[in-house]
Amino acid sequence: MKLPIPEIATALSNAFSKVVGAVKRNGVLMSTWGVILFLVLYTFIINPINVNEILKEKKIEMEAQHNENVDKRLLADQLMPTILENIRIKHNLERVSLLEMHNSTQNMNGVSFLYLSMIYEEVADSVDYITDAYQYQRTGNFYELFNEMRKNGYVILNNMEDQDPKYARITKRMVKNGTHSAMFIPIFNQNMRIDAVLVLSSSKDVINAAEIGRNIAKNVAEIKKLIL
Repeated sequence: MKLPIPEIATALSNAFSKVVGAVKRNGVLMSTWGVILFLVLYTFIINPINVNEILKEKKIEMEAQHNENVDKRLLADQLMPTILENIRIKHNLERVSLLEMHNSTQNMNGVSFLYLSMIYEEVADSVDYITDAYQYQRTGNFYELFNEMRKNGYVILNNMEDQDPKYARITKRMVKNGTHSAMFIPIFNQNMRIDAVLVLSSSKDVINAAEIGRNIAKNVAEIKKLIL
């Protein structure tokens, strides 16, 4: 609680007198410390720190940020299916999905484990949904895929049954789901970290990557705006 004006004046006068007295007794060497002490006293008397008020303002700020994030996710839930379905139809694909990065548990030193989960998925009528089978996937299991995406900006896997064994963790699972070719497009944040992966997959042995590459930039921008 702030002091009344008369009490402030009296307190400042007493504080200043003590500072001057200390300087006279101890010489110039103490003058700097005297000024610092005076400024500290002035700050705490005129405008004392209210810890409770600071915590209250921080809580309000955090709640506002949380509500903003919830609203953003609700908007993504509303718009993302249409975006993915348009991509699927335009490029004659069986499945288009979006996987997002997240963390969960930590190791003994507090370092988070990173996971990848399929959040959105749009499929052709003849294809089953596989969202539930792609939850909490350890990113370390797909490090080769991530390395290639960081290096080239995308990864294309055609003829999955004959692909390099280094991609086996992903290709074996996708082949079981009827996929024979796929294109993986990373969604980078402002720090160039991969925060999501757009996956376009086909039952054909070769995906039309050239056509997709010419037309996908706008869709990627729309997705990035919704989730980042």
